[in-house]
This record gives sequence, structure tokens and C-alpha cells, in this order.
Amino acid sequence: MAGVSLNAIVGENGIITNAMTAKQKQGIVALEEFLQEKYLEKYEDFEENSNRIANFVKAYPEYFYVPREKGFGVLDYIEYNGKAFYLIEKENLPEEIKGQLVGGEAGNGEYTDYLGLNDVYGVNSKLKVYYCSGGLDSIQNLGKEEVDDAVERDVFTLDSTNSNELGSLLSVYDSNKDGKIQSSEISSITELEITEAVDLKDIYNLYSLEKLIINKVQGIKLDGIENCMKLKFIWFFESSTLDYTPVGKLGDKLTNLYFSISDGNDYLSNLCEDLSNYDLPNLAYLGLWRLCWWTIEVRALD
Repeated sequence: MAGVSLNAIVGENGIITNAMTAKQKQGIVALEEFLQEKYLEKYEDFEENSNRIANFVKAYPEYFYVPREKGFGVLDYIEYNGKAFYLIEKENLPEEIKGQLVGGEAGNGEYTDYLGLNDVYGVNSKLKVYYCSGGLDSIQNLGKEEVDDAVERDVFTLDSTNSNELGSLLSVYDSNKDGKIQSSEISSITELEITEAVDLKDIYNLYSLEKLIINKVQGIKLDGIENCMKLKFIWFFESSTLDYTPVGKLGDKLTNLYFSISDGNDYLSNLCEDLSNYDLPNLAYLGLWRLCWWTIEVRALD
């Protein structure tokens, strides 16, 4: 009886759960009404037949998470799976609206939290509000197809003459052979091998990247990889960096970390020092070996 009663109160369809859902719906209605009122205040300043939400963000950027203002590219929206997600920055909303919203804290407020649709409110092109607790599959109040129209833009140019650009390594993913990587092609990039010292600051655009192999590159700068939402596997093959802290910043995403080096590489002390201040709770495999040895040992971590 106790179990039945508890489930009736806090279960999936319990009293408390349903009450929270009702409160969340009320918050969505309040936010939607607020945004539409603000839109009407600026309506005469907007171009006719232009994108409502794009106009709104330009008029009231303080209410939205704008990636370009955080140092991530040139977009006013989060781009994922070829779609535009205009996401609310709850902290900047008026207190009377913010107080009515259940959730919407966006985790730690990092780029990867917004990219992962982690506890966020969003607005589509018709100024309809939706909520995601964790990923697109968790969307509430709207269907997936209502989030927004697909966007298509050139994310990387495959210019082999500029070897410092990340785009120089992505030609294999250029499905239509036009010398560019478009938004629609990004989702297919789950693995990347780096063979030269490229600038990784724009690697966050590869939102599906899971596996990174750095092959015979000495002194590569890793700044940028910490913003890869799905990156879980890194292999340094005869490669090194002066700063491993971006690896540590991957946190609970990282599951596999491997190093294969030649005799004389002095990297271990830097590695331990740089990672000592970070928690890698899901790191299951750590591989360390020298190429001059005939045996390789990879151990699963407790």
C-alpha cells in the first residue's frame, strides 16, 4: 500500500509530477505572452516578411543565448542537426517572468549545455515557446518539426593552401564536392584525424564529433576541444601538447584517453599536472605506451 501511495504522489503520472507539468505549462504561456508583447513594441522597426525570431534577437539580445557574443562563431542561434535553435538566457529575463519558469537554468550555462539542449527554453520562428530537459527528444509544448526551419550555411571552407585552418582536414566529408562543408554535412562527422597543427578554436561546430586522433603533431594547441559536446575518445599518436587542460575540461564526457609516444618524449609530468584539477568520472580506459616496446597495455579503470 505504501508503494502504491508513493507512486500515486511522485510517480510518472503522480500528483506532484502532474502539478509540476501544469506549472511548467503556465510558465511557457507567461514567457510566450511576454515575448510576443515585446515583439509588438518593436514591430514597426522590423522589415516586412523577414524572420520574426531573427528580428527579435537583434532587438532584444539580452533575453537570448547568443553564441557570437560568447566567442563562438558568428551566429545568433545554436545550430544543431541543420536547424536553428534560439534559446532563452533565463537569468536576464524580468523577475516576474523568470519566477514563473520551472527549470531553464541551462546546466552550468556553458556553450555545450545550450548545444545539448540541457534544461533550456527556446523560441521558434513563430514566437512559440518550447522546453527541452535534455536533447531534442525531450522537447515539450512543440513537436520536433516545429522547432524551426532548416538552415543551410557554409561552416568550413576546404582551403588546402591555409594549413592552419580546420577546414583543410575535412575534405572527406564534402559530399557534394563543392569545396565547402555545409550545415547539413556536419552531422556525419563523428571521427576526425588531425595530422597537422591546425587551429581548433572552431572545432565546436562539429557537434557530432566523438573520436579525435592526433597523429604525429608536436606542440598542438588543444583550446577548443572542451566545447565538443560528444567528444569521448582521444588518441595522441606520437603527438604532444604543452597544455592538456582542455582535455580535463571535457569532464564526464571523456571515456577513452590514449597516448603512444617515442623514446624521449617528456609529456607525463605536464599531463598529470594539467589534469590534476579536473574530474573525469567516466574515464574507463587510459592507455600509455612507448612505441619502442613490443607490448601494449590498456587497462580499464576502476
